[in-house]
Amino acid sequence: MGGLSSLGFAPYFVFPLTYLGLAAFAFLTRHSPSVLSAFVTGWVFGLGQFIVGLSWITESFAVEAERFGMLAWPAVAALSAFLALFPAFAAMAARCLGGSGPGALIVLPATWSIAEMARGTILTGFPWNLIGYAWGFSDEVLQAISVMGIHGLGLLTVLLAVLPLLITEKYKLGRRSAALILIPVPTIAFAALWTGGAMRLAVADIWENGQRVRIVQPNIPQNQKW
Repeated sequence: MGGLSSLGFAPYFVFPLTYLGLAAFAFLTRHSPSVLSAFVTGWVFGLGQFIVGLSWITESFAVEAERFGMLAWPAVAALSAFLALFPAFAAMAARCLGGSGPGALIVLPATWSIAEMARGTILTGFPWNLIGYAWGFSDEVLQAISVMGIHGLGLLTVLLAVLPLLITEKYKLGRRSAALILIPVPTIAFAALWTGGAMRLAVADIWENGQRVRIVQPNIPQNQKW
């Protein structure tokens, strides 16, 4: 679940998997029988997301593979296990503050966003693979960052993933009119994000002075670098 959700990041940009992964994560958090269970759910989700999303780090161990190659995957696994604590605490906080009912779904977008901000700050920060980066396939949607920042876009992303679950909850509770009102909200939100971004790009200044730039890769051997 967590691993599939990370396929929404570059270079794959399969955003529906991120959306579905977040929805499944929210569902499991909401139905966790205890706060500890919610913590474990968040940790397992985060572990899968970071192991897949940060798997490219193993390539750096190929520089001196004969010395460090065997450490590649253990290093990624250890890093992922630590980073997974942040979604774990997000799920635990949502379950603790929202209780065992739909309240956990309402609180989760905020706790997730706070956890991502903490991850980008604690121990000098590691703000890689923030959930808002999953919109990297759309320059239009990314324009929202100029208004709400990457953490605001992340909060909105989780909220949109949670909405279908809230709609289902309201329908089951007999609040069908409220459920019907919420049904078009995700589509409207997606359309608003894209339209607003497209309008901003349409009036953006384009700087071009005709200069040509050449980037050269020197290919200096590692033993001469270090």
